Amino acid sequence: VYEEGEVLYIDKVESRYPVRMYSRIGKPVAITVAAVAKLLLADLPEAERRAVADRLDYPMYTARSTPNAPAFLKELATVREQGWATDLGGHEESINCVAAPVRGADGRVAAAMSVSAPNVVVTAEELLTLLPLVRRTADAISRDFSGRAPTKEDPKE
Repeated sequence: VYEEGEVLYIDKVESRYPVRMYSRIGKPVAITVAAVAKLLLADLPEAERRAVADRLDYPMYTARSTPNAPAFLKELATVREQGWATDLGGHEESINCVAAPVRGADGRVAAAMSVSAPNVVVTAEELLTLLPLVRRTADAISRDFSGRAPTKEDPKE
C-alpha cells in the first residue's frame, strides 16, 4: 500500500523453498524499482505522480535500477497503460517480480499484489508466464475488497 510517501508491505506468504527473499511486513519497499510501488504510483493523478517522482532519490541497486525521474515517469506511463508491472533484477540482481493492482470500489489502485522469485527457483521468463494468474488473483482480491469487479474503464485520474 502507498501511505505518507512510502510503499509498505502489508502481508507476505513465504516460499516453500529454502531460498527466501528479504521483505518484511510493515517495512517500506524500494519505491523506484519495486513492481508493487510502480503500480501504486502509476495510478496517482499526473501532477501528484510527477511531484513524487521529482522528490525521490534513485539509488542504483543494480545495473537495471531506474536511474532518474524521467526514466521513472516513462516506466510509470507504461505500467499505467498495460495494467501490470515488473521488477526484473532492478532491486536485487537475482530477484524478479510480477505484480498486478488491487482496486477499490472507486476503481483506483488501493494496493498491489506480486509474485517474486529468485532466478535459481524461477527464471524471469518463467515468472512472466504467471502474469495471467497474478492478474486473475488480483482481480479476485479486488472483488472481495471492493464488492465489484475491476474494469479497464475504471477512472485513472
